Order: sequence, then structure tokens, then C-alpha cells
Amino acid sequence: MPIPARRRNHHRHHPMSETLLQTGWYWQDYLDRLGRPARTPGRTITETGVLMFVAATGMHEPIFLGDVARTTDTKFVRRFSPGPYVYVTAEALVGTITHNTALAFLGLERLTQKAPVYVGDTLHVVVDSLEARPTREGNRGVVRTRNTVVNQRGETVQVYEATRLIKGRPRPGEDE
Repeated sequence: MPIPARRRNHHRHHPMSETLLQTGWYWQDYLDRLGRPARTPGRTITETGVLMFVAATGMHEPIFLGDVARTTDTKFVRRFSPGPYVYVTAEALVGTITHNTALAFLGLERLTQKAPVYVGDTLHVVVDSLEARPTREGNRGVVRTRNTVVNQRGETVQVYEATRLIKGRPRPGEDE
């Protein structure tokens, strides 16, 4: 029995597949964005994601694994995410801007956890260009951004600055 056309082509129109196929910003685009922050798509923190991260990293703290209300005497009554998982999730979201243009991650500064992130929270990142400059050789540049991780209630939960080596716009006659 043939698959209906609507279902057969469904994957082509999924918004994330279109995003992943696009080329990210070149270093010159960060210059154009100085003072004009960009917002990434959102992503929901899931219990499975937290548990897989905790298992992979060995962060076997009761606050990440069990019934928080019974295993701790903190003010937190729901399972929450480790700060490093929030950072890794934020970097994956920033990847929608750096897709196919990032050459190297050069540094992380001023990582601050501002509020807890709970399972079920949906996060997005506000990317603010702080600096962009060409390198001495090659068609590439160094870019520094402030990345503000925000939950679905508009609360800032984490802030950090990242420095990356980013491709430059293709010159006439160059392939991407």
C-alpha cells in the first residue's frame, strides 16, 4: 500500500530540518549584529535528557536522580537540571546560528547560573554579539558573544560569554 503523499514528504517540511540545512552566520554577520541580539529556537528540558547527561558525566547526586522532596532538605521540590546540562543545551541551541560556519571553540568566560532549571522548562538563548574581528590570515574571524539562557517564563537562568573562530563570507569564486 503506498504511503500518502502528505506523510511521505513530512520530513521535508519539518522546521528543524530546514534550520539544520542552512548555513550559520559568518564572522562578518556578527559585526552587523552588534547591539541587535538574536534569539535561538527553544528546547524543552526532559527527564530523559537530564538522566542521560547525569549517567554520562557521573553526576550521581540525589538532587538529579531521585524524588527531590524525599532525598534533600532544600527548597527545590521538583527535579532540576545540572547547570552543565543547561550550558550544553544552550550551546546546542547556539549551534543553529553557527551551523557550518564555526571552526573552533576558543573560550568560555563568566558562566553564571542565575536560577534553577526544572524538567519541563523550555529554554532559548539570546545571543548578543560583543566583538567580531578578522584573523591575520585566512578568511575567518574571532567572535565573542554573551549568551543569555532564558526559560519560558522570561526568566534568565544562565549567562556566559563564548569566543569562537568563525568562517568568513565566501569571496567571489570561492566555494562555501
